[in-house]
Amino acid sequence: MNLTVEDLKKLQETLQEKQLDYQLELVDGNIVVMGLSDYISEVIVARLIFLLQSWVLPRQPTHA
Repeated sequence: MNLTVEDLKKLQETLQEKQLDYQLELVDGNIVVMGLSDYISEVIVARLIFLLQSWVLPRQPTHA
């Protein structure tokens, strides 16, 4: 069954109406529900945020 972007949008709207927060992708005409982030990806994101913040904050004109 080949689904379209319109099918994906309709499904996303239906899920949002039911307050279900799933991340969906359309791959080769199939809708794929993506998994939740695991611990390792959360650690990577946290470290990236820390490093970016450490670089940005000293460069802001309002930062003392």
